[in-house]
Amino acid sequence: MQLTTSLPLALAGVRWRQGQQITNRNRYPDELRWLLDRGSLTARLKRRAETFRVIRLASETRSIYNHERRIFASACNVRVHTAIVREVILCCDGHAAVYARTVIPWSSLAGSNRRLLTLNERPLADVLFSGCGVARGDIEVAQVRTSMPGSERLHARRSLFFPNQKPILVAEFFAGDFNFCTTEE
Repeated sequence: MQLTTSLPLALAGVRWRQGQQITNRNRYPDELRWLLDRGSLTARLKRRAETFRVIRLASETRSIYNHERRIFASACNVRVHTAIVREVILCCDGHAAVYARTVIPWSSLAGSNRRLLTLNERPLADVLFSGCGVARGDIEVAQVRTSMPGSERLHARRSLFFPNQKPILVAEFFAGDFNFCTTEE
């Protein structure tokens, strides 16, 4: 199975770093406030926008990238080569704000986690932050190359979530023109 993404990003060579290990926090202070926030990104986006929409690009079985395999192996001792990959665009006021990629191992789809397969155009946050106490792993950050005009690199974050103690990986890539400075609260 070939490695693919519906997102305009170069994901194969991404170098992720632990968020808490960033020493130069003065370089991107506004960006880091968003990248390291452990709350619901969807909720923050909804607070700052008049309209919010999820556009699903893909939801299918795919091979996953080596860096995705490694995080499942090191954090959860789970070997994953293929998984359900869901890719979406989170839009605020008609503009792409965040590109998101969720990797769901087949072994994580037991019980009520099967609802992850039927999200369609609904935000994943509806499941992860619905008050059922889903644990979240450490946040990692990166700058990711993009093929979009006007943007060379996008700020990104990812972390494991554990609905029903089963791992899923969520990566979020902020659009190049995303305004990190705008207050939303």
